[in-house]
Amino acid sequence: MHLVICPACSSRLIYPIDLAGWKQNAVLSRRCPECEHRDVVVTARLPALLWLARSARQRDELAALCDAIADGLPLELDLTLLSRGG
Repeated sequence: MHLVICPACSSRLIYPIDLAGWKQNAVLSRRCPECEHRDVVVTARLPALLWLARSARQRDELAALCDAIADGLPLELDLTLLSRGG
Protein backbone atom coordinates (compact mmCIF):
# COMPACT_ATOMS: atom_id res chain seq x y z
CA MET A 1 0.00 0.00 0.00
CA HIS A 2 1.27 3.43 -0.92
CA LEU A 3 0.29 6.00 1.64
CA VAL A 4 0.45 8.96 -0.75
CA ILE A 5 -1.22 7.40 -3.81
CA CYS A 6 -4.98 7.12 -4.19
CA PRO A 7 -6.01 3.46 -4.38
CA ALA A 8 -8.97 4.31 -6.61
CA CYS A 9 -7.40 6.52 -9.31
CA SER A 10 -3.63 6.44 -8.59
CA SER A 11 -3.53 10.20 -8.06
CA ARG A 12 -0.72 11.64 -5.98
CA LEU A 13 -3.01 14.48 -4.85
CA ILE A 14 -4.50 12.42 -2.03
CA TYR A 15 -4.04 14.18 1.28
CA PRO A 16 -4.47 13.45 4.98
CA ILE A 17 -7.56 14.79 6.73
CA ASP A 18 -7.18 13.52 10.26
CA LEU A 19 -4.78 11.50 12.37
CA ALA A 20 -5.61 9.38 15.38
CA GLY A 21 -3.86 6.56 17.12
CA TRP A 22 -1.34 5.83 19.76
CA LYS A 23 2.16 4.53 20.29
CA GLN A 24 3.51 3.09 17.04
CA ASN A 25 0.33 2.92 14.94
CA ALA A 26 -1.69 5.72 13.43
CA VAL A 27 -5.19 5.75 11.96
CA LEU A 28 -5.13 8.19 9.07
CA SER A 29 -8.20 9.53 7.25
CA ARG A 30 -7.41 10.70 3.74
CA ARG A 31 -9.19 12.16 0.70
CA CYS A 32 -8.47 12.32 -3.02
CA PRO A 33 -9.63 15.56 -4.69
CA GLU A 34 -9.57 13.99 -8.16
CA CYS A 35 -12.01 11.11 -7.65
CA GLU A 36 -13.43 12.01 -4.20
CA HIS A 37 -12.25 8.69 -2.78
CA ARG A 38 -12.10 8.72 1.02
CA ASP A 39 -10.68 6.03 3.23
CA VAL A 40 -9.02 5.26 6.51
CA VAL A 41 -5.67 3.48 6.71
CA VAL A 42 -3.62 2.15 9.59
CA THR A 43 0.08 2.82 9.23
CA ALA A 44 3.19 3.46 11.28
CA ARG A 45 2.92 6.68 13.25
CA LEU A 46 6.14 8.35 12.03
CA PRO A 47 5.34 8.34 8.28
CA ALA A 48 1.80 9.53 9.06
CA LEU A 49 3.09 12.42 11.18
CA LEU A 50 5.64 13.42 8.52
CA TRP A 51 3.01 13.34 5.78
CA LEU A 52 0.57 15.34 7.89
CA ALA A 53 3.26 17.95 8.68
CA ARG A 54 4.23 18.22 4.99
CA SER A 55 0.60 18.63 3.98
CA ALA A 56 0.08 21.37 6.59
CA ARG A 57 3.23 23.17 5.42
CA GLN A 58 2.04 23.06 1.78
CA ARG A 59 -1.40 24.32 2.80
CA ASP A 60 0.16 27.24 4.70
CA GLU A 61 2.44 28.13 1.78
CA LEU A 62 -0.48 28.06 -0.64
CA ALA A 63 -2.57 30.25 1.66
CA ALA A 64 0.31 32.75 1.93
CA LEU A 65 0.65 32.82 -1.86
CA CYS A 66 -3.10 33.42 -2.25
CA ASP A 67 -2.93 36.27 0.25
CA ALA A 68 0.05 37.81 -1.55
CA ILE A 69 -1.75 37.63 -4.90
CA ALA A 70 -4.88 39.16 -3.38
CA ASP A 71 -2.72 41.97 -1.97
CA GLY A 72 -1.33 42.75 -5.43
CA LEU A 73 1.97 40.88 -5.44
CA PRO A 74 3.58 41.46 -8.83
CA LEU A 75 4.07 38.19 -10.69
CA GLU A 76 6.80 37.59 -13.22
CA LEU A 77 5.49 35.91 -16.37
CA ASP A 78 7.65 33.96 -18.76
CA LEU A 79 6.52 35.57 -22.01
CA THR A 80 8.50 33.08 -24.09
CA LEU A 81 5.92 30.45 -23.15
CA LEU A 82 3.13 32.67 -24.48
CA SER A 83 4.89 33.35 -27.79
CA ARG A 84 5.32 29.63 -28.53
CA GLY A 85 1.57 29.03 -28.70
CA GLY A 86 1.20 29.97 -32.32
